[in-house]
Amino acid sequence: MKIRIALLVCLMALTAGISAPLFAWQEETLPGDMAMTGEWHGAEVAAEDGETWLALVQEKTGYFLREVAITVEIVEDEIIDVSPAKTGKKITGPQGVEPLVLLRNVPQLKPGPVEAADLIDKSFDAGKPTAIYFDGLLFELELKCAEEHRGKDQADCPLQLSGGGSRQALQSYPVYRPCTGDASIASDAFPQVLWAGDLDRDGRLDLLVDLTDHYNVAAPTLLLSSLAQPDELVRPAAVFRTTGC
Repeated sequence: MKIRIALLVCLMALTAGISAPLFAWQEETLPGDMAMTGEWHGAEVAAEDGETWLALVQEKTGYFLREVAITVEIVEDEIIDVSPAKTGKKITGPQGVEPLVLLRNVPQLKPGPVEAADLIDKSFDAGKPTAIYFDGLLFELELKCAEEHRGKDQADCPLQLSGGGSRQALQSYPVYRPCTGDASIASDAFPQVLWAGDLDRDGRLDLLVDLTDHYNVAAPTLLLSSLAQPDELVRPAAVFRTTGC
């Protein structure tokens, strides 16, 4: 009975977490694949044992994209499996290598050193922009609520990337603005910057941002400047959307 209740709670959380589109400006099939080391629900993992992926790794002299062979093991999913079933997947890299993210099928990325940006704060709250300094320019990520929504209990506020005289909405979030206390994102989502810099080596800012829209969902998303349209700063290349329970 406890297992059934836990599964029901998990399914309710998953449904809540996938109700909103991932990107505000359009829904599309992304060209690349993304994965991360750790244990995941099996259906979330596209990687296979022994494959070679590009790993973003931090070394003593900076950040690098390295080609690495990964290991994918079938393991028990502690959330949904009932013994002896095993539907989970565990991803690991080579010994001593701890990738921030694993990527493939993104032709704009090549092995070698990459330049990282300076981050002041990785998380961003409603009304508090996150500053990113890259190549002498200041970029900001901010949940920007329109003036006409001020004073209302809830508003749909776009997460905006701005810098170099340009501005782009990445995703819209419902934000609660109570009369007392701080504003908060609906579903207790906690979006944050995971990495910023120049992955595709075109001299412009790229982002790895968790665009989660629910406390039980992670959506690390690679946004590349080299894929951007003329009216954009970045465009998505890959996402690894996972759920906690």
